[in-house]
Amino acid sequence: MSGLMVRAHIRRNTFDLSIDFNSEARITLLQGPSGAGKTLTLHLIAGLHAAPDAHITLNGRELSKIPAQNRGLSMAFQEPRLFPHLSVRRNILYARQNSAAMPALAEALDISTLLDRRPADLSGGQAQRVSLARALLPDSDLVLLDEPFTGLDAARRDAVIDLLATSQRRILMVSHDPDDAQRLNAHVVQVNGGSAR
Repeated sequence: MSGLMVRAHIRRNTFDLSIDFNSEARITLLQGPSGAGKTLTLHLIAGLHAAPDAHITLNGRELSKIPAQNRGLSMAFQEPRLFPHLSVRRNILYARQNSAAMPALAEALDISTLLDRRPADLSGGQAQRVSLARALLPDSDLVLLDEPFTGLDAARRDAVIDLLATSQRRILMVSHDPDDAQRLNAHVVQVNGGSAR
């Protein structure tokens, strides 16, 4: 079976979330109000949060019992989470063997002139684009993006949407903008009222 299938129930303190969705689309959006569980759903798929009896399959491969580092996924968090002691270039290439695609990706994200800077010398939008580059560079089976347009002005937001729309990567992304689904030709999973469907 190709695509992504997630079935799980998560309980955190007084918060309950039932997740049950399938998507064969190249891009899937998680949409819903703040606090509904969109980020928690990404963390579950990434292996950063455990749920008993969770079933997560990607292209027929069961991920639920595989450690996070072996799932073949990459992720950009809401906050860039860059290594402060590394240059932008080294942040993007962190733990990557192949850097051949890095120059074109840096150009597409308008960060080519920033490669020798440290994260402390970046604006919020620049740091967000570096985080996106780090998530998009590896040849991962699924890219998880948690509100990737945070801190981007309208022009750069449009450029990133165009990059994602033309990418051949399978992407699961948290988005609050209903227009993103149409622009990205994406499947939408609504996360609201304790469920993701």
